[in-house]
Amino acid sequence: MQLHGHGILGLPVHDSVIVEKQHHDLLYQVMMEEYEKVMGFEPVLK
Repeated sequence: MQLHGHGILGLPVHDSVIVEKQHHDLLYQVMMEEYEKVMGFEPVLK
């Protein structure tokens, strides 16, 4: 819904989302924030 609020179409596929390349940074930020809200800690990514 956050992406929609920015006028960005996101296609959810299982546990990921497909967006146009220019929206990658915003999607990454939103996914990190939502993960932390649900899990209570920041994800560790390599």
